[in-house]
Amino acid sequence: MEPERRDEFTRAREATRAAWAWRRYLTAARAAPEHTLEIRYEEIAADPATAAELIASRLETDPAPLAEALRQVHSRSIGRWRRDLAPEEVEDVEREAGPLLRQLGYD
Repeated sequence: MEPERRDEFTRAREATRAAWAWRRYLTAARAAPEHTLEIRYEEIAADPATAAELIASRLETDPAPLAEALRQVHSRSIGRWRRDLAPEEVEDVEREAGPLLRQLGYD
């Protein structure tokens, strides 16, 4: 956490804290691409078997258990945060993570 934002973070709504964490984790992961495998949720929802193969290959493990777990991901949950959050929470998320969301092609 950015030290100068500690007080703000403790007072923030849950949606803001979740967006902050997502932004920080993704930014950190993208800083070391040789150590990460970036797969979008939408890719998992569209083709869980292929996503499982990619992940298992990277981890050098059997993809079958992962493929079974990833079959639980459904495309109807894509974008659900915009539907389920209150308008002010959506604004919080967009304020906290909007630039990264747009950079990744989310509108």
